[in-house]
Amino acid sequence: DEILLNAYASRKKHREQQQQRGNPQPYFDMDIFSVSRFPATLPEPLRPKPNGIHANQLRIYEDFLRVPRLAPQAPAGQMLHSGYNTGLISLLEQQQVSAHQILERFAQYISDLEKLISVTNVPSFGHLPLQHDIITIIHQIPLLALSSFDKAEAARTFAQKVVQLLYKSETQLGREVYVVLLERLCEVSPNVGVLVTSWLTHADDERKYNVPVTVALIKANLINLPEQDQELATLIDSGRMSAIDFTARLIRACLYEEGGLATRQDFMASLEALSRLRGNVPESVLFLMEEMRRRSVPGSTAAPVTLQQHPMLPQGLSDEEVAIREQMHVLFSEWIRLYQHPTSTDKILKVFVTQLSQQNIFKMEDMSSLFYRTCIEASVEHAIKHKQLLNQPVGLTYLPIDALSKLIVCLVELPQPPVDNSAMGKAAMDSPDSARIALFTKILSIVILVISQMHDQRQQQFDQRPFLRFFTSLLCELHSSEQQLQTVYMSILSALSNTFNTLQPLNFPGFTFAWLQLTSHRMFMPKLLLAENQKGWPIFQQLLISLFKFLNPFLHKAKLKDTTRMLYRGTLRVLLVLLHDFPEFLCDYHYSLCDVIPSSCIQLRNLILSAFPRHMRLPDPFTPNLKVDLLPDINQSPNILSDYTITEGIPVNQGAPIQIFQYLLNELDSEGRYLFLSATANQLRYPNSHTHYFSCVILYLFAESTKEIVKEQITRVLLERLIVNRPHPWGLLITFIELIKNPRYSFWNHSFTRCATDIERLFESVSRSINQT
Repeated sequence: DEILLNAYASRKKHREQQQQRGNPQPYFDMDIFSVSRFPATLPEPLRPKPNGIHANQLRIYEDFLRVPRLAPQAPAGQMLHSGYNTGLISLLEQQQVSAHQILERFAQYISDLEKLISVTNVPSFGHLPLQHDIITIIHQIPLLALSSFDKAEAARTFAQKVVQLLYKSETQLGREVYVVLLERLCEVSPNVGVLVTSWLTHADDERKYNVPVTVALIKANLINLPEQDQELATLIDSGRMSAIDFTARLIRACLYEEGGLATRQDFMASLEALSRLRGNVPESVLFLMEEMRRRSVPGSTAAPVTLQQHPMLPQGLSDEEVAIREQMHVLFSEWIRLYQHPTSTDKILKVFVTQLSQQNIFKMEDMSSLFYRTCIEASVEHAIKHKQLLNQPVGLTYLPIDALSKLIVCLVELPQPPVDNSAMGKAAMDSPDSARIALFTKILSIVILVISQMHDQRQQQFDQRPFLRFFTSLLCELHSSEQQLQTVYMSILSALSNTFNTLQPLNFPGFTFAWLQLTSHRMFMPKLLLAENQKGWPIFQQLLISLFKFLNPFLHKAKLKDTTRMLYRGTLRVLLVLLHDFPEFLCDYHYSLCDVIPSSCIQLRNLILSAFPRHMRLPDPFTPNLKVDLLPDINQSPNILSDYTITEGIPVNQGAPIQIFQYLLNELDSEGRYLFLSATANQLRYPNSHTHYFSCVILYLFAESTKEIVKEQITRVLLERLIVNRPHPWGLLITFIELIKNPRYSFWNHSFTRCATDIERLFESVSRSINQT
């Protein structure tokens, strides 16, 4: 209204003036000629005049009404009968004619395509030569849609026709040709792809119940399989027999006839709906269920996995003991059959576990322990036996172990976990969480006993892989149930940590590689280190120290064996992950970790000492005239979680500490001095008060020492940490740069910098790199 206010006022004023004159005249807005550029750009015959539209101008609008919708293209230079050029009308007619021609050309392409499909004797689209006419037409049709004024509408129209032909096609070649053409049309416009996929997935049309066509569309990703699964499940629950029969035949085709096109998980909702059918079940459903029972793994023709009918039993057992063990074996076999059944859901599994937990064997300490041991031993023996078979799928080999992991987690999840009548069991009955921890700890202790027995008996033939699979599967199952076990999850991780600590390489060398993989597992290490209030840090520190203690004697050797080198590389990778994701952990425990690393492992130690808090930005140590003592973080004390004491606030050149340092340098032999200087250099880390203090200590000792051997050893300790691969600790860099650049220390005047040609070249190289930087 505000914009039109002046126009309203002008018209009102004109009306009042005309009423006073008694001879009203129409109002003409003359401002349009000065405000708008369009009237001036129109040809003279079409330009508006103050007296309104003339008859010749009005005739143009009347001629627009008489233009036919699909009129033939006007000849060049045709005029309206008013005699004026009508470029706009000619353009409109040309576009309409083009749309008509596009539809005619598309119809011709489709006709040619149908004829070619009928006469081409080729089994599938992939066997067509590149220059075949069918491929040429498939390329031309999307280009035809792109040439249209509305390419999305043209592609949608084409796609509708192609879908009709697709469901009428009776040959493999025809289906594949139309599916490929549909894919190309969906690429013309994203909207077309969305519309086609939505119709193919959700349209309630029984013409869609065509298994070969649906399989071809699934292969081309033109059907959204999760949504299709839900759609089919709804139709099955509604009792539509045609949908039930189609779903069964489709699942059978996708799982077993098309080389594993899909998995059972892709049709989980449909399979659950089929399992709920009662009464007159179609034969196709019965065939599918029988096929799935016969094939425990998609794509496999093997029978369902079963344990040995008669388990291997120790000698000297009474008939009653044999019967009890066989009963336990049967119970576990039943669980495995249910676990691998295609229609089993978590709800069904938990019902079975609830019934199992009410058995008498769980009410007695010895009986329940025997049950868990029987399950563990049977699973491991099954894996070892099937590992020896050629071309055996991994899923079949470890299926009993995976089933056992699931059973353990399901038992722990129960509202009232089965605990025995022992003193520990009665104490655990005070709360469900206590019972869960007691049960889980008990099972882990039995696993340790089984590993210990097999490790001692089989020596070099001990196979760690089944137990690696067990713990890995257990971690995955626990991760899936983390929400249900939230109140005890940290306690469960602690119990696992204690188990891994018992199974450390020093105690079980044959379990070393599995142990390293488990302690650094993505579902164990991060969860432990991300626990609230850093509760998991001391636990993981002990595991890491156990690893370094085991490696220590091997790393002292000049030449490493292949197995030791592989273990060392694995350790380096674990430290790199910690350095990247949990640097504060390495910062806080650097004392205790460096204490157990051999002095020869310079790169390993550098990785730990290079860690710095994530919130900190390190100053560039190569900055000219860097004032370290003025840095904001240099007076902050670092967080130390190891059991060490450091005296702060005393000047470097005063007090008892520096006197002790000088005494040690003078009195210790070469090895003792090296160890002392290495321990001092371990404090040269990120900017903090400890780094600053010990950097000044090292420089002071170098300057004040009167022994050339002391200066040489200080240089050696610093230099050997810099000539290895990165990363290098920040404090180490600033200390060495200060040492060689500050004239006070006269570094280049000492004879040890030129004692040998190789040493001289090394120092020159280091000096050049520092000065260039």
